[in-house]
Amino acid sequence: MSSSVEPTTNQVREAISSIQPIQDLKRIGTIPCARTSLLMGMATAAGVSGISLAAGRGLRRGLNWGVGSFIFISLASWETCRRSRKLEHQRMRTVIESYSSSSNSSTKKPQPRPEPPLQESR
Repeated sequence: MSSSVEPTTNQVREAISSIQPIQDLKRIGTIPCARTSLLMGMATAAGVSGISLAAGRGLRRGLNWGVGSFIFISLASWETCRRSRKLEHQRMRTVIESYSSSSNSSTKKPQPRPEPPLQESR
């Protein structure tokens, strides 16, 4: 069952050949959300590992929990940040579209507003 969405072998090879780990690591600070999610993961890993070690649960167990918490918190933070950036981008696009449509309609002659009826005083 072939789908038009499935990548071809050439596309996969091209994608793999475009990976350049050294250059990617050099620019990791400029990737949106990467820096904050990695820092949050590192801080959480240090905290979880430290608490586990202080509780006397052993070095290996503490470090395993630290690595696990680093991965989980980094990924959760990354996804949360990316989702909020996407929503913000959609809101900005909506505002820009509504602004441009309202500026296009403002070139037309404005219709006068009907005046409210007068209230009788007793």
